[in-house]
Amino acid sequence: MDQGRGRVYIGERTSELPGETAVSVEEGGCRWPLPHVAYHSPAGLSWGYHGSGPADCALSILADALGERPTPAQLRRGEPRCWRWHQAFKRDVIARCPQGAGFRLALVTVEAWIARQRQREAVREAADA
Repeated sequence: MDQGRGRVYIGERTSELPGETAVSVEEGGCRWPLPHVAYHSPAGLSWGYHGSGPADCALSILADALGERPTPAQLRRGEPRCWRWHQAFKRDVIARCPQGAGFRLALVTVEAWIARQRQREAVREAADA
């Protein structure tokens, strides 16, 4: 999706088998696995459809982008921002990545999505006031 500079989230198919995927983070010439914030999918991260693997992919990317390390108890209570927004991020971004291919998603793109989400919430709150 993006070829931008700085931090990039990279989704790759690791084999021809369904569900064989890996998501990593690349920044400054270094690359490491994206920590899996496991809630919906104990099997791992995925993309390209509206399921549990893409939900955890969205949750994990947002947690990283927001600097959050939510505990299972915090997730169950719905406390972290990454939790509050992950289904919308899945719908708007992760589910639209090509399922049979990989993706590259720049942090700046994620941050722009977060900014739009914050703006939507502010408009809703103002309308409710």
